[in-house]
Amino acid sequence: MPFDFEQNQTVDNLDTVPEDFKGFYTENNEGGFALREEFGSAVKVITGLNKSLLAARKDAKKASESTVDLSPLAEYGDSVETIQAGVAAKLDELTSQLKGGEKAKIDLDKARDDWAKTAAKEREGLENSNAQLRGQIHKLLITDQLKSAIGDRALNPDLVIPFAEERARIQENEGKFSVVFVDEDNAIRYGTGGAPLTPKEFVDEMSGIDKYKPLFKSTVPEGSGARPGASSRRPAPTTGDKTANEKIADGLRQLESRR
Repeated sequence: MPFDFEQNQTVDNLDTVPEDFKGFYTENNEGGFALREEFGSAVKVITGLNKSLLAARKDAKKASESTVDLSPLAEYGDSVETIQAGVAAKLDELTSQLKGGEKAKIDLDKARDDWAKTAAKEREGLENSNAQLRGQIHKLLITDQLKSAIGDRALNPDLVIPFAEERARIQENEGKFSVVFVDEDNAIRYGTGGAPLTPKEFVDEMSGIDKYKPLFKSTVPEGSGARPGASSRRPAPTTGDKTANEKIADGLRQLESRR
Protein backbone atom coordinates (compact mmCIF):
# COMPACT_ATOMS: atom_id res chain seq x y z
CA MET A 1 0.00 0.00 0.00
CA PRO A 2 1.40 3.49 -0.89
CA PHE A 3 2.68 5.56 2.01
CA ASP A 4 -0.04 8.04 3.12
CA PHE A 5 1.47 11.45 3.95
CA GLU A 6 -1.90 12.86 5.03
CA GLN A 7 -2.13 10.28 7.81
CA ASN A 8 1.52 10.76 8.72
CA GLN A 9 2.00 14.53 9.01
CA THR A 10 3.87 13.75 12.24
CA VAL A 11 5.35 10.41 13.38
CA ASP A 12 6.95 9.25 16.61
CA ASN A 13 9.90 7.77 14.72
CA LEU A 14 10.99 7.10 11.15
CA ASP A 15 10.72 3.33 11.30
CA THR A 16 7.42 3.31 9.40
CA VAL A 17 8.55 5.88 6.82
CA PRO A 18 9.92 4.54 3.50
CA GLU A 19 13.65 5.12 3.07
CA ASP A 20 13.15 7.48 0.10
CA PHE A 21 10.80 9.69 2.17
CA LYS A 22 12.74 9.90 5.45
CA GLY A 23 14.50 13.04 4.23
CA PHE A 24 11.11 14.79 4.05
CA TYR A 25 10.87 14.81 7.87
CA THR A 26 12.61 16.85 10.55
CA GLU A 27 12.59 16.60 14.34
CA ASN A 28 9.94 18.62 16.18
CA ASN A 29 9.71 20.01 19.72
CA GLU A 30 7.61 17.07 20.95
CA GLY A 31 10.39 14.56 20.36
CA GLY A 32 8.93 13.14 17.15
CA PHE A 33 9.26 14.05 13.49
CA ALA A 34 7.18 16.33 11.25
CA LEU A 35 7.03 16.95 7.51
CA ARG A 36 9.29 19.77 6.32
CA GLU A 37 7.39 22.86 5.18
CA GLU A 38 9.50 23.27 2.04
CA PHE A 39 8.32 19.86 0.77
CA GLY A 40 4.62 20.60 1.32
CA SER A 41 3.76 21.19 -2.34
CA ALA A 42 5.57 18.08 -3.53
CA VAL A 43 3.92 15.95 -0.83
CA LYS A 44 0.49 17.15 -1.99
CA VAL A 45 1.31 16.06 -5.53
CA ILE A 46 2.55 12.66 -4.34
CA THR A 47 -0.58 12.21 -2.21
CA GLY A 48 -2.76 13.04 -5.18
CA LEU A 49 -0.86 10.59 -7.35
CA ASN A 50 -1.20 7.88 -4.72
CA LYS A 51 -4.94 8.44 -4.68
CA SER A 52 -4.99 8.24 -8.46
CA LEU A 53 -3.01 5.01 -8.30
CA LEU A 54 -5.45 3.52 -5.79
CA ALA A 55 -8.34 4.63 -7.95
CA ALA A 56 -6.70 3.07 -10.98
CA ARG A 57 -6.25 -0.21 -9.14
CA LYS A 58 -9.86 -0.18 -8.03
CA ASP A 59 -10.91 0.56 -11.56
CA ALA A 60 -8.74 -2.30 -12.78
CA LYS A 61 -10.46 -4.61 -10.32
CA LYS A 62 -13.86 -3.52 -11.59
CA ALA A 63 -12.76 -3.66 -15.21
CA SER A 64 -13.74 -7.28 -15.48
CA GLU A 65 -17.22 -6.48 -14.28
CA SER A 66 -17.94 -3.23 -16.10
CA THR A 67 -16.48 -0.70 -18.43
CA VAL A 68 -14.64 2.14 -16.63
CA ASP A 69 -14.26 5.69 -17.95
CA LEU A 70 -10.52 6.33 -17.79
CA SER A 71 -10.61 9.72 -19.51
CA PRO A 72 -9.75 11.66 -16.30
CA LEU A 73 -6.44 9.74 -16.21
CA ALA A 74 -5.72 10.08 -19.92
CA GLU A 75 -2.47 11.96 -19.26
CA TYR A 76 -1.06 8.77 -17.68
CA GLY A 77 -2.18 6.33 -20.35
CA ASP A 78 -5.16 4.86 -22.18
CA SER A 79 -5.55 1.63 -20.19
CA VAL A 80 -5.44 0.53 -16.60
CA GLU A 81 -2.02 -1.00 -17.08
CA THR A 82 -0.49 2.03 -18.78
CA ILE A 83 -2.10 4.39 -16.27
CA GLN A 84 -0.62 2.41 -13.39
CA ALA A 85 2.81 2.46 -15.05
CA GLY A 86 2.49 6.20 -15.81
CA VAL A 87 1.57 7.06 -12.22
CA ALA A 88 4.46 4.95 -10.89
CA ALA A 89 6.87 6.72 -13.28
CA LYS A 90 5.57 10.11 -12.11
CA LEU A 91 6.14 9.12 -8.50
CA ASP A 92 9.74 8.13 -9.29
CA GLU A 93 10.28 11.44 -11.07
CA LEU A 94 8.97 13.48 -8.12
CA THR A 95 11.03 11.46 -5.66
CA SER A 96 14.19 12.22 -7.66
CA GLN A 97 13.30 15.91 -7.77
CA LEU A 98 12.80 15.99 -4.01
CA LYS A 99 16.16 14.36 -3.45
CA GLY A 100 17.68 17.03 -5.66
CA GLY A 101 15.82 19.66 -3.65
CA GLU A 102 17.47 18.39 -0.48
CA LYS A 103 20.89 18.77 -2.14
CA ALA A 104 19.95 22.29 -3.23
CA LYS A 105 19.06 23.09 0.39
CA ILE A 106 22.48 21.85 1.53
CA ASP A 107 24.17 24.00 -1.14
CA LEU A 108 22.14 26.99 0.09
CA ASP A 109 23.34 26.40 3.66
CA LYS A 110 26.94 26.35 2.42
CA ALA A 111 26.37 29.60 0.53
CA ARG A 112 25.01 31.19 3.70
CA ASP A 113 28.08 30.04 5.66
CA ASP A 114 30.40 31.46 3.00
CA TRP A 115 28.52 34.75 3.06
CA ALA A 116 28.74 34.93 6.87
CA LYS A 117 32.51 34.38 6.72
CA THR A 118 32.91 37.07 4.08
CA ALA A 119 30.77 39.51 6.08
CA ALA A 120 32.81 38.81 9.24
CA LYS A 121 36.05 39.48 7.36
CA GLU A 122 34.71 42.75 5.96
CA ARG A 123 33.48 43.77 9.42
CA GLU A 124 36.94 43.07 10.88
CA GLY A 125 38.56 45.21 8.17
CA LEU A 126 36.11 48.03 8.90
CA GLU A 127 36.85 47.85 12.63
CA ASN A 128 40.59 48.02 11.92
CA SER A 129 40.06 51.07 9.69
CA ASN A 130 38.00 52.75 12.42
CA ALA A 131 40.73 52.02 14.98
CA GLN A 132 43.34 53.62 12.71
CA LEU A 133 41.08 56.63 12.17
CA ARG A 134 40.56 57.03 15.93
CA GLY A 135 44.34 56.88 16.39
CA GLN A 136 44.85 59.64 13.82
CA ILE A 137 42.16 61.81 15.43
CA HIS A 138 43.76 61.24 18.86
CA LYS A 139 47.16 62.32 17.56
CA LEU A 140 45.86 65.40 15.75
CA LEU A 141 43.48 66.64 18.42
CA ILE A 142 45.20 65.61 21.66
CA THR A 143 48.89 64.80 21.25
CA ASP A 144 49.74 67.55 18.77
CA GLN A 145 47.76 70.23 20.65
CA LEU A 146 49.40 69.27 23.94
CA LYS A 147 52.86 69.48 22.35
CA SER A 148 52.00 72.94 21.04
CA ALA A 149 50.69 74.03 24.46
CA ILE A 150 53.80 72.72 26.26
CA GLY A 151 56.25 74.30 23.81
CA ASP A 152 59.72 74.60 25.37
CA ARG A 153 58.41 74.93 28.92
CA ALA A 154 59.03 71.27 29.82
CA LEU A 155 62.36 69.57 30.39
CA ASN A 156 61.03 66.79 28.14
CA PRO A 157 57.54 67.17 26.56
CA ASP A 158 57.26 63.39 26.13
CA LEU A 159 57.22 63.06 29.93
CA VAL A 160 54.41 65.59 30.37
CA ILE A 161 52.11 64.37 27.57
CA PRO A 162 51.15 60.96 29.11
CA PHE A 163 49.95 62.66 32.34
CA ALA A 164 47.94 65.21 30.36
CA GLU A 165 46.45 62.56 28.05
CA GLU A 166 45.01 60.70 31.07
CA ARG A 167 42.60 63.63 31.50
CA ALA A 168 42.06 64.41 27.82
CA ARG A 169 38.97 63.27 25.91
CA ILE A 170 37.70 63.74 22.35
CA GLN A 171 34.24 65.28 22.22
CA GLU A 172 32.02 65.23 19.13
CA ASN A 173 29.34 67.83 18.55
CA GLU A 174 27.39 67.83 15.27
CA GLY A 175 30.26 66.14 13.44
CA LYS A 176 32.94 68.45 14.89
CA PHE A 177 35.64 67.10 17.21
CA SER A 178 37.32 68.97 20.04
CA VAL A 179 39.54 68.23 23.04
CA VAL A 180 38.18 68.49 26.58
CA PHE A 181 39.69 67.64 29.96
CA VAL A 182 37.93 65.75 32.75
CA ASP A 183 38.29 65.40 36.53
CA GLU A 184 38.54 62.22 38.63
CA ASP A 185 34.78 61.60 38.13
CA ASN A 186 35.12 61.92 34.33
CA ALA A 187 33.20 65.21 34.35
CA ILE A 188 34.28 67.90 31.88
CA ARG A 189 36.28 70.73 33.47
CA TYR A 190 35.64 74.36 32.62
CA GLY A 191 37.82 77.45 32.83
CA THR A 192 37.03 80.81 34.44
CA GLY A 193 35.37 81.99 31.21
CA GLY A 194 32.83 79.16 31.32
CA ALA A 195 34.26 77.29 28.33
CA PRO A 196 35.96 73.87 28.60
CA LEU A 197 39.63 74.04 29.56
CA THR A 198 41.92 74.42 26.55
CA PRO A 199 45.15 72.42 26.24
CA LYS A 200 47.15 75.59 27.11
CA GLU A 201 45.08 76.24 30.23
CA PHE A 202 45.46 72.65 31.34
CA VAL A 203 49.25 72.72 30.84
CA ASP A 204 49.45 76.05 32.73
CA GLU A 205 47.61 74.39 35.59
CA MET A 206 49.91 71.35 35.54
CA SER A 207 53.05 73.48 35.73
CA GLY A 208 51.81 74.92 39.04
CA ILE A 209 51.01 71.56 40.70
CA ASP A 210 53.78 70.26 42.99
CA LYS A 211 53.40 66.75 41.57
CA TYR A 212 54.27 67.92 38.04
CA LYS A 213 56.61 70.90 38.72
CA PRO A 214 59.78 68.78 38.33
CA LEU A 215 58.74 68.13 34.71
CA PHE A 216 58.88 71.85 33.84
CA LYS A 217 61.80 74.28 33.56
CA SER A 218 62.40 76.81 36.34
CA THR A 219 61.15 80.36 35.71
CA VAL A 220 64.11 81.97 37.64
CA PRO A 221 67.11 82.91 35.37
CA GLU A 222 69.87 80.38 36.02
CA GLY A 223 73.04 81.75 37.78
CA SER A 224 71.67 85.28 38.35
CA GLY A 225 71.61 84.95 42.14
CA ALA A 226 68.70 87.35 42.17
CA ARG A 227 65.55 86.72 44.12
CA PRO A 228 62.26 86.84 42.19
CA GLY A 229 60.97 90.41 42.42
CA ALA A 230 64.31 91.97 43.54
CA SER A 231 65.74 94.91 41.57
CA SER A 232 68.88 94.26 39.52
CA ARG A 233 69.68 97.94 38.80
CA ARG A 234 73.14 99.22 39.71
CA PRO A 235 73.91 102.83 40.82
CA ALA A 236 74.76 104.97 37.86
CA PRO A 237 78.43 106.21 37.86
CA THR A 238 78.96 109.90 38.52
CA THR A 239 80.02 112.04 35.61
CA GLY A 240 81.24 115.61 35.09
CA ASP A 241 84.40 117.79 36.03
CA LYS A 242 86.12 117.38 39.41
CA THR A 243 85.94 120.19 41.98
CA ALA A 244 89.04 122.19 43.13
CA ASN A 245 89.28 120.30 46.41
CA GLU A 246 89.13 116.96 44.54
CA LYS A 247 91.93 118.06 42.26
CA ILE A 248 94.11 119.13 45.28
CA ALA A 249 93.47 115.77 46.95
CA ASP A 250 94.55 113.93 43.81
CA GLY A 251 97.80 115.95 43.66
CA LEU A 252 98.66 115.20 47.31
CA ARG A 253 98.11 111.49 46.72
CA GLN A 254 100.49 111.58 43.73
CA LEU A 255 103.23 113.33 45.84
CA GLU A 256 102.87 110.75 48.60
CA SER A 257 103.26 107.93 46.10
CA ARG A 258 106.60 109.35 44.80
CA ARG A 259 108.31 109.48 48.25
